[in-house]
Amino acid sequence: MRAARPGRTRPLRQVGQARGLAASIDGSSLLTRLDDGHTGLYNSPCAVAAEVNYLVSGVTPDRGAVCR
Repeated sequence: MRAARPGRTRPLRQVGQARGLAASIDGSSLLTRLDDGHTGLYNSPCAVAAEVNYLVSGVTPDRGAVCR
């Protein structure tokens, strides 16, 4: 994982918190998005596809899934 740079919108501290939360919820997964922007819902076709797949079929992304 890349280190946070000044001006980045995805601080590493928040990624660590998200990993901890996902690990504490049975059956959950964490989709990591490496591009910039506050939300993947509007900024990442990869994240949108994962969200739609979950909402339609209930299938979470594979463990370690990354949108680039």
